[in-house]
Amino acid sequence: MSCLVGDSLFASGFLTYIGFFDHYYRKYLQIEWRDIIEQVNLKMRVEMKNVEFLSKPSDRLIWEK
Repeated sequence: MSCLVGDSLFASGFLTYIGFFDHYYRKYLQIEWRDIIEQVNLKMRVEMKNVEFLSKPSDRLIWEK
């Protein structure tokens, strides 16, 4: 629960920019966002994966079919 705000902020940024930029620029933005989230003293998971955060395991199984 302590990471919920930081994780949600990070994921919402990812969802907002996922279609507009290429892979390399998205990686750059994610690094910048992590730094900003740290600067304002919000906690977030170090190894957060957006797909896992934004979907359920059962949904991901359906995608693989």
